[in-house]
Amino acid sequence: MEFQGFPRIHSIFYSVFDIIKGTVVKHQVPEASITNKTLIDFEAISEYVIPKKPLYKRLVTICTNGYKVMGCPVVLHDHEKYQHLRNEFRFNLCFVFEQDAETSSYEAIVRKLSRVFEGLELECNFLSQDVNSELQTVQNVIEQLFEDLNSYCECQIPINTFNTINLKLFPTYPNPQTVHDYHVPVCTVDIKKMMNSNWDITVQKVANLIDGINHVKRISELANVKPQWTRQSLEHMMYYGCVLLTDIFQYSNIYAVKPEITRLFDHKSGLVQECAKYIVLPNVPEISIERVYALYCGFKYGLTVKDWMEEQQVASLHVDERRIISFGVIKGLIYRVHKYPILTTTNESEVAMLSLPSSASDEVIINKNTGMPIYPDIIPFLDGKHHYDEICTALECSPQELDEQLLAIPNTKFQWKNTYPVDGSTLEPKPEWLALVKDDPILKVTPNTLTPDGIIQNADPSGNNTYCNWSWGGCVKPTDIVTCVDPKVWGTSFDDGPYEVTKDLLAYLKTINVKVTFFVVGKQVINNPEILRQAYDEGHEIGIHTWDHKELTTVSNEMVISELKWTELAIQDVLGVVPRLMRPPRGDIDDRVRYIAQQLGYVPAMWSVDSQDWRITAGGQTEAMLLANVTQWAKEAPTLKQGGNSLMHDLNSVTVGAAIKALPILHPHVQLSPVGTCAGWKNGSYQTATNASTSASVSSGAASPSSSVHVTPAGAVARDPTGTTLTSGSPAVGFNPMILTFVFNVFYFYYYYYLQ
Repeated sequence: MEFQGFPRIHSIFYSVFDIIKGTVVKHQVPEASITNKTLIDFEAISEYVIPKKPLYKRLVTICTNGYKVMGCPVVLHDHEKYQHLRNEFRFNLCFVFEQDAETSSYEAIVRKLSRVFEGLELECNFLSQDVNSELQTVQNVIEQLFEDLNSYCECQIPINTFNTINLKLFPTYPNPQTVHDYHVPVCTVDIKKMMNSNWDITVQKVANLIDGINHVKRISELANVKPQWTRQSLEHMMYYGCVLLTDIFQYSNIYAVKPEITRLFDHKSGLVQECAKYIVLPNVPEISIERVYALYCGFKYGLTVKDWMEEQQVASLHVDERRIISFGVIKGLIYRVHKYPILTTTNESEVAMLSLPSSASDEVIINKNTGMPIYPDIIPFLDGKHHYDEICTALECSPQELDEQLLAIPNTKFQWKNTYPVDGSTLEPKPEWLALVKDDPILKVTPNTLTPDGIIQNADPSGNNTYCNWSWGGCVKPTDIVTCVDPKVWGTSFDDGPYEVTKDLLAYLKTINVKVTFFVVGKQVINNPEILRQAYDEGHEIGIHTWDHKELTTVSNEMVISELKWTELAIQDVLGVVPRLMRPPRGDIDDRVRYIAQQLGYVPAMWSVDSQDWRITAGGQTEAMLLANVTQWAKEAPTLKQGGNSLMHDLNSVTVGAAIKALPILHPHVQLSPVGTCAGWKNGSYQTATNASTSASVSSGAASPSSSVHVTPAGAVARDPTGTTLTSGSPAVGFNPMILTFVFNVFYFYYYYYLQ
């Protein structure tokens, strides 16, 4: 990581607590920069400069008016010395920076000065004497701090005969990534020229063996150094930007291009010229820039390096294929698509009884490096979490030997991961996904539009709800799951995760022995796969909530397919299963989206009651209001003819905290259940050969044509009202008060969420 320099200090001020005036600025530099509100409004933040007791001796950062104020407040107690100050002396030395400045290097400085000032006060009353006199000792100190740290990044300030303040700024870098045995370190500088006799012996031994080919475990063996010491040495070199990590080069590897490949076309950056010089063999003319483009654009999913070399005729170009790969990976132009073996038999007794090759069988694969059979050491690696590089490194075998052994093990499948869209890039569907959706007139329906304020505008030229849009009139179809079959069973679901805070929710659900449904967002799945795995392993149901939380009626058919299938792929990569349930973000679904979902094997899962928990942080809702609504649900639950189906979120600590308080209110009155279970599904929540159907028939738990269907406002319980309301795909006949309730609910939702 290249160091960008230290941020400039805009001001330093020394503040104390005056028993009459409150928090005041005693000294400042530049003069009047704080008291005259030149930079910040001090009065607005004074209660955080000299804060409540829990914040003392803690680093406190305040952002205001485009600036960042950093300090470490201190309080000293002495009944005799500070009796005129209510027995305590409170002060803070604060630094002011631009709000967006990277100030991590100053954190240690601020903490140290806080300790030094505290020590000086205890030793010689350096601060309190200054406060109670006209001496400018502290003023002199902060003036020199301001000038020296800004100009020289260090300072030496003598205080008296016995005390001197010595400070020096050091750059801080982010922690390096974790080093694994299968990684291959590549030097970014000539480490051997940098080494001297003062270097750690272990680091020297490791550094001498870095050649861009040896993996970490091999370096450990050659250097005769413990693996953990080898990894620590490499992490130390990575921290200072001397080493980068790449993967083991093999001709069976698969790579794919990233959107950053377009950087090659920027001639001003000089990247393509640098690449052309780097990849050619010695004493060979440089390769043309056009050929460099073609080489990198030739990488694609499913094509091995060996096949790529044949397609691109690399042998005739006099280039080093290893350097082409390493340059592309290090510069972020291409990425490795790893191969993961998965044993689909999950029952322990079945695993133990697998018909695996015996030692007398001709199918036994002998590891050429160890002379021992590869099995049974391979079984722990077949959970879908370990790729070929990791397994081959751990077992000291070649990919070919591993292939031969895995082919002899029944129920073993393979997945190639890390092929997901880069955040911010446009989702593109795979051709095989498009082929799953048969052509139909409904696909020609014009998508709705989304205003800059996030409001969905109906694109139906008639102005009616012709295509049964949930967002316009709460319309549902018999194929939508809205309520539960059994009135004593209550569907419970959480949307938008998984996040780190989901772990807290899982821990709580485990204590009350409740299973729920998690409708997950695809990009969150790849960010937190272990949390999704934990939820699945603990028996919770998993459903699809799109890749990027898009309003599905506002996007094209191809984008709807991409949003759903990319999320399915992410879930399948982590869990090895394909969900049947999908929930459209914001409930935004119409007949076009329903048809696509049905063609892909999904069942839309809506809700009958909405906790509106996300509005606690967005505005318009409080935790007390939410708990009151849930109390009303619990009170009215026994009167329902169908079980309720509640919507909550595991978005953040606020929504999860509210859920942990709300569920105990509901739990004693109804049986909390996953959505698929409450809908009466008997054949599972995940697609199999028997339940993955493209027929649009979901009887259990879905709204039937004769049943009344409506959307309830926050806090209300979905009853089974008499009279005609919004039914399956049809507009309401005559006036019904529920229509007015729905209109109010929509207005209430958009007002607080988008207009506040």
